[in-house]
Amino acid sequence: MNNYAKKLKREINKLESLYYKNRVFYEGQEYKKIHRIIEKEYNGNIKIRNKRKIMNTFRETILIRLISALEVYLIDIVRESFLYIPDVFLSNNKKANFTDSDIIRSVDIITLQESIVNKKLREIHNSGFDSIMLLLIKRLKLEEKMIVPSLSVMKKYHDIRHLLVHTLGATDYQFRHQYNTDVEKIFIDHDFLEKAFSDFRKFFMSLQRQVDALFITPRRMRSSKTKNIIEYEIQVTGYEDNLIDNDYMFIENDIIIHSGELIKKIVYKDNKKCTLILSGSRKKIEIYLSKLKFNSTVLKYLNPLLDDIEFHKYDPITKRYKKLYASSKYIDLVRNSLPGQPWNKGIHKEIGKKLDIPYKQVSRAIDYLIYLKEFKDQVDGKLIDLTT
Repeated sequence: MNNYAKKLKREINKLESLYYKNRVFYEGQEYKKIHRIIEKEYNGNIKIRNKRKIMNTFRETILIRLISALEVYLIDIVRESFLYIPDVFLSNNKKANFTDSDIIRSVDIITLQESIVNKKLREIHNSGFDSIMLLLIKRLKLEEKMIVPSLSVMKKYHDIRHLLVHTLGATDYQFRHQYNTDVEKIFIDHDFLEKAFSDFRKFFMSLQRQVDALFITPRRMRSSKTKNIIEYEIQVTGYEDNLIDNDYMFIENDIIIHSGELIKKIVYKDNKKCTLILSGSRKKIEIYLSKLKFNSTVLKYLNPLLDDIEFHKYDPITKRYKKLYASSKYIDLVRNSLPGQPWNKGIHKEIGKKLDIPYKQVSRAIDYLIYLKEFKDQVDGKLIDLTT
């Protein structure tokens, strides 16, 4: 199961868990205690006693989010199909419009292809559920009869979402006629939402089985020589063979990564060890390095980036990630000077004095090494785990 499939599965589980937890709360005694406190605090100006309306609105919100997650998943399938079945995006009758600046800013043909793909994806996304599924079935040759529930069932969910968003659930003549109902307002009850969770899981799994069978071997993309924006030398041990193959491709955050575009030179050694010289855009190299690090036994940095490296650090106070920059010329120096953990409080000052490097630059270098998971995070001399 690929990343975007896992993402949808997690989202469905999260929404279902959120719904049932809140349902238990509203049906329990704690709800009554809290609403009495709130009403007393606001001198009776706020009334929250209508649990039925509150839960109906909550169920509507859950359903809207559920359908949005499915649409993102469908678009991700179309996006990945570009790597495996490029004809999905090819049109002999339609020309792509680019300004001179668009072409000049494109470092290589891959970047230009990304622009075409993303523009096409926006068009498909805006066209609605029917058009997305039509594209998947006709262009990818999917078996509609193998998809359950049927497309008509899933389309009804999307039509209900449309009414909830644009008319607050009030039905129109077209909806009542199409689904043979005289209901004037949509009401999402517990049974409806429970069935929706079940239907979305079945639909997702039946579709994913066909997608997994299709996406096996990506095509090789032609690319002009990449402009040498930066260079990076690394040594890799225990790697998976396909990771350093010139045909290896994957998509991360809407960016197409093609190893053949980035690998300038390979020097093979014994015991599945090799040295790579990478050349290309900083963003793509960083994504490729993350993939290598995750799928290799050891990844050693021999020559860092030739400019400042952008990374993100989690702030446990704000519970958000903040963007930081580490100077590449200090990273190896700091890495080789750090003792075993846990470090003493103020380790950045000790190393800064020893190497005659500004304390702030040492701190940033340490943060970056922790970001690469070469070291563990710690506060006041104590190791901490931010993943829990």
